Amino acid sequence: MKYTIAIPAYNNEKTIKESINSCINQIGDLDYEIIISDDGSTDNSNEIYKEFGNYQNVTIYTHKGNSSLYENHNKCLNLAKGDYVIFCHADDTLFDDALVKVDRALESYNYPSKIVCFGRSLYRDFFKCFCKVGQLNQIVSGISAQQLFQNCGLTPSGTCYSRRSFLENGGFLPMRSRITPSDMSSMLRYSLDGAEFLMIDRIIFKREFASTAYNISEEDNLNAKKEALDELNKVIGSEKMGKLFENIDEFTDVNLIYMFILSQYSNNKKMKMKLKMKFICKHPLSIRNKFIRGLFFK
Repeated sequence: MKYTIAIPAYNNEKTIKESINSCINQIGDLDYEIIISDDGSTDNSNEIYKEFGNYQNVTIYTHKGNSSLYENHNKCLNLAKGDYVIFCHADDTLFDDALVKVDRALESYNYPSKIVCFGRSLYRDFFKCFCKVGQLNQIVSGISAQQLFQNCGLTPSGTCYSRRSFLENGGFLPMRSRITPSDMSSMLRYSLDGAEFLMIDRIIFKREFASTAYNISEEDNLNAKKEALDELNKVIGSEKMGKLFENIDEFTDVNLIYMFILSQYSNNKKMKMKLKMKFICKHPLSIRNKFIRGLFFK
C-alpha cells in the first residue's frame, strides 16, 4: 500500500467527524488507508467512530490511558501499512486533492525512501523558514535542513513522511512538557540520517487554529528548546551535537537560542567566539535586548 492517512485523536468530538470525512473524500484512484489512533478519549468520540464502521479502508484503534502528543504520532507510524504516512490532526481537514498533490510531488523525485513532504498553510505557514534555505518544489537536505529547523518544528498535520525510514530513525522524540518542540528535534535527527525535505507550492490541509499551539515567552522558548535538544543529545551523543553546533558556521541566518543551546555541547572555544562575533556583526542592535545579552554573557 502506498499511503496511510493517520489521525491521532484525543477528545476531539467537535471536529473529528469532519476530519475523517475529509480523509475519506480524497479524489483520484490512489490506494490508501485511514487509521484513527484514539489516545484514551473520555468524550463522545467513540460514538462518532461507530458511524464509520462500514468503511473498509477506515480502521480505528482505541488505547487505554493518554500519552503525549507525539507518542500518539509514533503509534500511528507503527500501526500504518502505507509506504508513506500523511497526518491529519483531528481538528484539521485535508483538501480533497491532498493525496494527489503529495503523490505528484513524490513521483517527480521517484518516490524517495527518506523524505518529508509538506505544503503551504493557512495558519503559521512554514514558507518564511523554507525560503531562507531553498526554493519551493525543490528538495533541501544536509546542513540546509539543519538551518531549516533551527527556529521551530514542522507540524505533522498535512505532512507526509517516509514511514519505514522515519521509524528506523526513531520517529518523534519524547516530549518533556506540552511545549517541547519534538517536531524540531526529530527533524534534526532525521536530517542527520540523510532525510530530504520538500515543500511544495500547494495547500494540502486546512487549519484555522491549533489547539496545541501556545504563545510563550522568550524564556519558555529557551527552556522548551533545551528540553528538545537534550532529548536529541540522548540519542545521537555529544559528538554529533558538537558537529551540529559547528555546522552553524555555514548557515546564512542564525537563531541565537539554537546556537546558544548547542554551544553547551561543544568544547570548540574558537568556534563559539567566531559564531558570537558573526551574529553581533550581522545584528549589532540586538545586543540592546536584555534577553539576548543574557545569552551572550552566560
